[in-house]
Amino acid sequence: RREVNDACYQFDGLNLLSINVLEAVWSDRLDGYTSNASAGLKVALGGYFQRDEFSIYPEFHDKDMYHFYKAWNLAFCLKLGTSAKWLLCKLLIPSVCNAVGNDFGVHHIITLQMVAQLTLRSLLDKSKDQVTAREVFTKESIRAFGRINEKWAYSSHLKDPKLATREEFVVKSDSFVNQCDEIHKNTLSILNPACFDTLLQQFIGPGKHHGLTWEELGVTSFMMLELQMSVEKAFLVNLPPDWSTKFPTPAHLEAHVNNSRGKSFERKVDPLCNLHDVALRWSLVNLLQGIGIILHLFLFVVPVVPAYYFGAFVSTGKTVEVKEIGGQYVKWLWLPLAVPTWMICFTTIVILSKWIVVGRYKVHLARVPSLAYLRWWFVDRLIHTFEFWVGRFIKDSILLWLVYTLMGAKIHPTAKLDAFVREFDLVSIGPHVALQHQIRCRKFGSWNKDDDGPRLWFRSTTIESQATVRGMVSLGSTVGVKSHVDKLCVLDEGSIIPPNTVASGNPAFSSGTSNPPSPMPIFEQVMLECTKISWLLAELYLFYCGTFLGQILFNGRLPSNWRLTPLLYWVLIIATSCVFSIVLSIGLKWLLIGRRRPGQILSRSVFRFAAEWIVDYHFRVNAALLASIAYSTIWNVIAKLHGMDIDLSSRFYWACFSPSNMDLIRVRSSFISASTFETVDRSENKCMETIIDESSIARNVHVNPGVSITRSVIRPMTTVSESVMKQEQVPSKYAFKGLVVRRVSMEVCFIIFAGLVVCSFIPAYKVFRTIEATESGVSMAVPALMSALLVQTATWAVLVRLLQETQVVFGLLPTPYIPLYYVYVLASHSFARWSMLPLLWGTRYFNLVARFLGVSFEADSRLLYFGERLDDFFVQTIGANTIIDGGQVFGHTVVYNNFFFGPNRVAGVLHEGTHMAHCTDTGKQEEIGPWRPFVGCVESVPNLDDDTDKAVSFGGDSDLT
Repeated sequence: RREVNDACYQFDGLNLLSINVLEAVWSDRLDGYTSNASAGLKVALGGYFQRDEFSIYPEFHDKDMYHFYKAWNLAFCLKLGTSAKWLLCKLLIPSVCNAVGNDFGVHHIITLQMVAQLTLRSLLDKSKDQVTAREVFTKESIRAFGRINEKWAYSSHLKDPKLATREEFVVKSDSFVNQCDEIHKNTLSILNPACFDTLLQQFIGPGKHHGLTWEELGVTSFMMLELQMSVEKAFLVNLPPDWSTKFPTPAHLEAHVNNSRGKSFERKVDPLCNLHDVALRWSLVNLLQGIGIILHLFLFVVPVVPAYYFGAFVSTGKTVEVKEIGGQYVKWLWLPLAVPTWMICFTTIVILSKWIVVGRYKVHLARVPSLAYLRWWFVDRLIHTFEFWVGRFIKDSILLWLVYTLMGAKIHPTAKLDAFVREFDLVSIGPHVALQHQIRCRKFGSWNKDDDGPRLWFRSTTIESQATVRGMVSLGSTVGVKSHVDKLCVLDEGSIIPPNTVASGNPAFSSGTSNPPSPMPIFEQVMLECTKISWLLAELYLFYCGTFLGQILFNGRLPSNWRLTPLLYWVLIIATSCVFSIVLSIGLKWLLIGRRRPGQILSRSVFRFAAEWIVDYHFRVNAALLASIAYSTIWNVIAKLHGMDIDLSSRFYWACFSPSNMDLIRVRSSFISASTFETVDRSENKCMETIIDESSIARNVHVNPGVSITRSVIRPMTTVSESVMKQEQVPSKYAFKGLVVRRVSMEVCFIIFAGLVVCSFIPAYKVFRTIEATESGVSMAVPALMSALLVQTATWAVLVRLLQETQVVFGLLPTPYIPLYYVYVLASHSFARWSMLPLLWGTRYFNLVARFLGVSFEADSRLLYFGERLDDFFVQTIGANTIIDGGQVFGHTVVYNNFFFGPNRVAGVLHEGTHMAHCTDTGKQEEIGPWRPFVGCVESVPNLDDDTDKAVSFGGDSDLT
């Protein structure tokens, strides 16, 4: 209020009552009632109030102003109709006390009666008597009231002692609004330094302790993570991962924060209209979603029919048959034709379904549950299936641009699409844009306590020419020309990034000026795209070569009278194809790229970009089939054969590194979760070596080129821009004998898991063969395959539950035998990734599966789940009105070789990228994230002096904030 008052000093004579009106005007403006806000500004800035004395009720020089003030105040109060208790105070205090006659008393009594009527109707709306309360005071009617007030404000009936014309008023009001906008965007930057102390006191208590170290203040690791997020959010800075070492006291941290504050971006969030849609009961929605799931399966399976017939038609005749091998003819043309035919047919079905079910996505606000939500859900699940089974194979190619254009997206053909987008009609991407992070043009709001469900709103997103998007762009945002959005950066809803600006941090702020390289000439772009399309066709034949090799090895060598021989035959063929693809990946890397060395300058030639794309694409697509054995020693061997300098004691997630950058990575005695690494300085195209030594890197960490991380623990969602070295205790290294025992036991468990996966196909295979045998031909293939997919999903759910119960029964939880626990984690991850479970997202059927897997639900709790990860089901508790929209929920944390376990309680809305791990509770927060980590307390990393694999576990009594 003090800052607003200072901003109003230029308006001569403003008193506190004017400031009170301005507060109401600001509230109107933020809520989208701009016309009534304009009328209120006329009241506050026009000089109508008497200045000689202060009164608790308004007095005007012009008596006609009383009637205008009544109309303006009525429109302002009507929008508060659902908050009756608060409205009583707001209406009665400034109006009844010392009110003059009927100037205000009667007016507010009528208003109060109308609001009470609205509140009563809102209560009745929940009963069986369907009384529609929202038709009494809709947002449209209040806005219409505001437009009448605005027209009245500029009429000749209101004599203005200070502003003669509307133009003068507009100049004054714009000046006021711009100053308030600047105050709103840079609130902390204009406050005194005591605000840092206020924030610090939330963690260490009252009193100034600037000279004490963090350890002396008793700040735990969990508190440090919370403090880091709070400081970054409040002061718009990026703290390094070792900030507690570089800034050992609060005084050092405060000095750094004061010198590094960023500047927030302008935001424009226009009010959304609520489409007049049909509200549905949850029971009806559940029924319709069940039908939708079956229809999804049908649409997924039915393209098999044209794929089968087309492949069989083209591959008939001896000209396309290979010499008989093991008693069977091998057709070399069927598979390379049938697979793309299925992809094309399924993509066509997805495009047609989008236009038939949704039409065009519009900027609006949808209620959950409603017919609009149901239509969005149906198409969204189809799009998710398309992205996994088709989209990831054509990503970063002109084919993905073609699909999105046919779905209604406005994307320039020169844009580089290395990520997916949804709500296509709301997306606009300019020429030469590099998109490396997914775009979602929708967002779930918190669950409305006075209603049956949350709200889902849609806004358009614009990426202008030559911009680079590597972080999250929220709905309604605009990224300017040649701007750059960094990794792990989060643009708030409605953010506007000016041209040539670098956006960093969460929430995003301006951290510099971008200078992107000039775009590639059109001729070279055409050559590159033609190379990509040609390689996509070649990849099909390379995959066939792997299957052909398997047929040479196994044709005629398996039992012919065993019923499961065909299943075993194809499992062995696919396994052989995976091995062949990995060997080919190693050869392609050394043939097309060779060895890269630190300091080497790379050219910006078409051959370089094409070679990197081919090698990385082949590895990414084919290695995904081996993702079920992540963290296996096999990946260390594969990485070394690609040129990476890594020892056998380290563990890393297979997708962290690509063949094009493995030469520049050195890893020793470290653990690396799913993170990203860069090895080329984009400004100079210079290769730089990254060293990870005796360190533990959590999920969603981004490491910039040339960084060395030594004896450090990097927390989730951290950007490492400079070298980090800590002299802290790390787990002792294993002796050779202990290392061998550990690795052998781990690989044995992986082999057992592979065997369990193969056995899990048996029920689905038998169902498929039984249904298909009822009638010859391909006519029964569709229902047989649909039934097999359902049975396979159910089988994997049972397998995950059995693995979980095995550890519980034998007392291996909460301190499990680590190799066996890896099998459980990989099984649950494979279940969520490869089964039809994503079709259940956003439905009550997913909740039933979650209950079966061990998730606890509080009384009257409701869950809407839209990914991304939900593991360790036995320690998860779902609170009331929960939405997980792209969040990651784990019951464990890994630091070096140690697992930390603990229960989680999830409630509210977890937005995209929110990371929850052991012993966390969202409490009463309505919305969390996006891209925020919540990790339980890990106070120290104990030494492992023996060769056991027991993990340290924290239970529910951990040191939590």
